[in-house]
Amino acid sequence: MCLKVVETNSKGGTGCTTDVVNIGHRLATRDQRTVIFGLDRQVNAEMLLNVEGGKEGVKYLEHVITDPKCVIRPASTKIVVGKKEIELKRENLFYVPGSAEYAGFADTLAGRLNQKESVADRLELLKVVGDRIFSVGDNVDGEKADVVLVDTPKSGPLQQAAIACADWTIIKFRYDYMSL
Repeated sequence: MCLKVVETNSKGGTGCTTDVVNIGHRLATRDQRTVIFGLDRQVNAEMLLNVEGGKEGVKYLEHVITDPKCVIRPASTKIVVGKKEIELKRENLFYVPGSAEYAGFADTLAGRLNQKESVADRLELLKVVGDRIFSVGDNVDGEKADVVLVDTPKSGPLQQAAIACADWTIIKFRYDYMSL
């Protein structure tokens, strides 16, 4: 069974992305097949992992949500040694890139949620989307993942969908006056 974990907050600057990347990296070094799904529009996970995301992330998100047979590939980094470019693959660590353009997808989802009459209907739609988000763990380079870590935006329907289907939710907040 794949463990589904969401780390989220209601305010930026609490270190959620850093935590998700560090936890994911640590689990991967402990032989846990780990997927990091960057739903956060700020795409900071790409910088921390030194991988490319950007507009490519929109294609990944739509693909993951709509295609149950979508295969997630290992996170890899291209580095230059001398004059040679070398691709380093991270053992047991997989990544679905984020994108600033997730906002359009989130807006579409929010519109569909607003069309639902009852709270139960809205929750059902969120669960469908959340299940699809976590389905990235079903086909990780041909096998199931042990853990899927989702780094969510600080608010909105993508955050709600991920929380609705998570086994664990880590909610971070800043330790200063009036943060809650």
